Amino acid sequence: MTLAAGCSSEPARIPVPTPVSKPYGWLDEPAGKVQGKTRVYGWALSDQGKVTQIEILLDGKPVSAQLKRVPRGGICAKYPGRADCSAPGFAGEIDFSGVAKGPHTLSARFTGGDNRTVELGKRDISVE
Repeated sequence: MTLAAGCSSEPARIPVPTPVSKPYGWLDEPAGKVQGKTRVYGWALSDQGKVTQIEILLDGKPVSAQLKRVPRGGICAKYPGRADCSAPGFAGEIDFSGVAKGPHTLSARFTGGDNRTVELGKRDISVE
């Protein structure tokens, strides 16, 4: 068999992903300007079992968002076999009507089954 220059008869080696020790995910919404009751939407998974807690933080402090876990098929297609794959998404609502108008910071904090936490999705918002 003759191989072209730079080619190999060895099979391609695909690296096995290293498990992530903290939960991971993202806060998709809201962003930009918010007011009154506003939808909160994102996703969270963990390689160390289920995500046991999802909190939405406003200026670093937890706020009530009445979050529910929801299906997100595209997430599980990308990260198959995770414990929360039946419902990796979360959705809820934050009432910004009692929050001072002006700039604020919003993020999500995820806690895994091993009690490790991570804060992700941090962004600036403006309450109107």
